Amino acid sequence: MQHHKQSGPLAVSVNEACRMTSLGRTKLYAMMGTGDLPYRKIGSRTVILMADIKELLSLPDNTESAE
Repeated sequence: MQHHKQSGPLAVSVNEACRMTSLGRTKLYAMMGTGDLPYRKIGSRTVILMADIKELLSLPDNTESAE
């Protein structure tokens, strides 16, 4: 039997994702609509995988110069 060390949830609600990313609900839903942020529907709940949030946060920001 394999044991995986899991710290924290595998997926979070849209509200939790907003809090974690400091992005607003409108922005997150827009990104979900364009496919920039994958999401899952489980029954009536919409969840975002933590792996997708981490990937989103690691993307380079092309809107501002880093220098």
